[in-house]
Amino acid sequence: MALEMILESLDDLDEPLREHYLERDGHWELDATGAKSQTDVDKLNKALAQERLEHKTAKVKIKAYGEHTPETIEELEAKNEDLSLQVEAAGTEDAEEREKRVNDLADSRAMAKLKPVERELKRVQDALGEVTGERDKLKTATTRSKIQKTVADAAFDKEVGVQKDAMEDVALFSGYAFEQNELGEVVSKEGIPGLIPGMTPKEAFLEMKSNGQRKLWFGETKGAGAGGGKGGETFGDNPFKQEHFNFTKIAQITQTDPEKAKRMARAAHSKDWDAMKYLPASLKG
Repeated sequence: MALEMILESLDDLDEPLREHYLERDGHWELDATGAKSQTDVDKLNKALAQERLEHKTAKVKIKAYGEHTPETIEELEAKNEDLSLQVEAAGTEDAEEREKRVNDLADSRAMAKLKPVERELKRVQDALGEVTGERDKLKTATTRSKIQKTVADAAFDKEVGVQKDAMEDVALFSGYAFEQNELGEVVSKEGIPGLIPGMTPKEAFLEMKSNGQRKLWFGETKGAGAGGGKGGETFGDNPFKQEHFNFTKIAQITQTDPEKAKRMARAAHSKDWDAMKYLPASLKG
């Protein structure tokens, strides 16, 4: 037989079937898996009816405004306040009070004229904020693109010789190790281990190459190229060499890494060019 969803009493129900009913709000409801109880259905219908009532009420209220917009309603409210203040000012005989009412009227009119200006100002400020945000995003993207291209060009320089399979790492390195200075030049940042701030990408790569940093980027370097020293160590634009001579850089390297300075001087020394004489006396011998 079919079971009723709701019973007022279980007295007339066979005992084995009673366990399938739950008592709720003074009556018994069939406990059916996946089915909504009558109480749940009633609550849902009540909520739906309330929502429809609120929607209908809102439509009536909106219709009452006719074709008025929030701006025109605001203007009407301002005019209403203006007329009210005029009536109040005209209805008082006290001179001081009348002057106060007139001042209030002037303030009210000024505020009414100011509101449209404030709205327009906010609209312009919001638009300006959007444009500025897009400009900053474009500027950041342009700067990042320039840095990546400059670093990539330096990496592919024949003298630098970064391997193609290392370019993905180089791209990541360029993102945190280089920046664009006030002159628009791409240079190394402060705080990058092994690099002097302000170096061009090519100078930075050659410095890393000569120091043995990131060897996998440069492939096999032993016994390579001009500027090579004992054991195949390379120094890029060795400031001790005649064609790259730079006394300022020599002074810097002798102060920061004296042992490297000696190796660079030995690598640059030849019978036609006495590079050793540019070493401080304390480093000779």
